[in-house]
Amino acid sequence: MKRFVMVVMSFVVLVHSTYAVALTDVQEHWAKESVGYLVELGIVDGFEDGTFKPEDTIQVDAFIKMVVTSLGHTLENGSFYWASTFIDKAKELGLVKEGEFATYERPITRAEMACMIVRALQEEYPDNLDEYKSLITDYDTIADIYQDYIVKAYAKGIITGYQDGSFKPEQNATRAEAAAMIVRMIDGEQRKVPELTQPGDEKQEEAQEDFIEPVIKVKHNDDPWRYHYFELYIDNYKDYTEEYQHLIQCVSHPELDVREMPDPGFVFHRQELAQWRPFVYTDIRWFGNLYKLTQSYYATRENTKNLKITDGMALEFKLTIKKGDSLTKEYSIPVKVKMLEFKGVAEEE
Repeated sequence: MKRFVMVVMSFVVLVHSTYAVALTDVQEHWAKESVGYLVELGIVDGFEDGTFKPEDTIQVDAFIKMVVTSLGHTLENGSFYWASTFIDKAKELGLVKEGEFATYERPITRAEMACMIVRALQEEYPDNLDEYKSLITDYDTIADIYQDYIVKAYAKGIITGYQDGSFKPEQNATRAEAAAMIVRMIDGEQRKVPELTQPGDEKQEEAQEDFIEPVIKVKHNDDPWRYHYFELYIDNYKDYTEEYQHLIQCVSHPELDVREMPDPGFVFHRQELAQWRPFVYTDIRWFGNLYKLTQSYYATRENTKNLKITDGMALEFKLTIKKGDSLTKEYSIPVKVKMLEFKGVAEEE
């Protein structure tokens, strides 16, 4: 297993900057990189219509195929049931136990995915797994048969938790999320290992308890007279004090973190959006606004030529909030662009 992973890793490095994803519905999706890796490695493919359907739930049989193929096994589809060969191989490898699934043609749960991934790994685990258990807020609700698998997949940074610290073992995953998990399984550098609080750091624990969680909202523009698509904002911005700062970044399209705005004389001014900013402003006009995607000048002039905003385009933002110098939290914000036929600026009556 370890030898195979090293081979895959070297290939990923070679194709990372050159692959072209032909699948039509992942071009602007946050999982484009993960899907692209796996397409090049032959681990995933699309449907006959050229789509990947990244937001559809992943079936048990489809996930089995992804895991088996990621381990280096090239198999033909079964003659009567396409997944039969992959399921038989999974049983042979110990990834799936006989009778574990009544049917393979249903959405797989996150607990079942963790189970299969851990069985596929041939890696050592940290001795302090109990510390990782304490980070999973719904750990006590997880069925006993899955607890060990989940904490191992979580500690390795392969299957991450949610913003509230929960794992949600019975929840189904999308095909895009499954692709990201498989990439993390075979590529250690892509893993998101959770950070543990250092023992004895009472100030850190106190800051964690008192940390003000943001109420993040996305407001799409419904007025065709206004020149923006959506706004990201923090609804409870008034709760924050001077010790807090925030940073907003578009991780799916970093080009949108810099833009050029013209003044009335059409002299363009460059704006760096991805900067640390305070929550407390003397300027009362802020109102918790994090980011606004405008119809024009949403990037530099050069990037505007190469980057087209389209209806339904999937963007992913990362909000980082820092309390003092000791505590930082990150939040993922997915947004889909909703296009309007813009008419211009309304004239005053």
